[in-house]
Amino acid sequence: MLCCQGFEERLYPARKWAATSMSGPEKESLASPMFRKLFNYISGKNELNIRMDMTTPVTTFIEPGAGPTCPSSFTMAFFIPEEHQSGPPAGGAEVFIEERPEMTVFTRRFGGYATDEIVAKEAKELAELIQKAGETDVDFAHYYTAGYDPPFKPIGRRNEVWFVKKHSTTPSTQAPAPTPTPASASTPASAPTQE
Repeated sequence: MLCCQGFEERLYPARKWAATSMSGPEKESLASPMFRKLFNYISGKNELNIRMDMTTPVTTFIEPGAGPTCPSSFTMAFFIPEEHQSGPPAGGAEVFIEERPEMTVFTRRFGGYATDEIVAKEAKELAELIQKAGETDVDFAHYYTAGYDPPFKPIGRRNEVWFVKKHSTTPSTQAPAPTPTPASASTPASAPTQE
């Protein structure tokens, strides 16, 4: 992890994620149904009927619509725990396995609940910081949000926005793999606006 001018550069290894996608005008109204599908998947609603630990962060890849009235595409994903990385079970029609390649991201943390309005503001500010630092090989058209906390944690929340570097050069240290958080898995979160 490299710290830059108000943001970090991190390298994430190639890993598999359980993912689901929906389209709409905003993430907030789609977050709960996407989260529920993924939570059901790790709770055993998969081809092998196996349970998996909940992991953090929960990421959402955002592909903004072409205009203010056009729907955006959102892909929410749970990291598949290491013990299932080599052969994760299929999730049916609504949950697919995403083979995310190694990627370098530029990111910074922010607190509170990550509403669509706050995420848009944070993404804009982060993009400006990255550009000001002279980074040009970055995909600014799409981005990820990452949420680390359950919705019932009101204070000390951790959220991030990630912009992906188009042609990765390895930073000096690698970001840690997502971590299992079994306590979260025992209580489904109905509205993960924590992202």
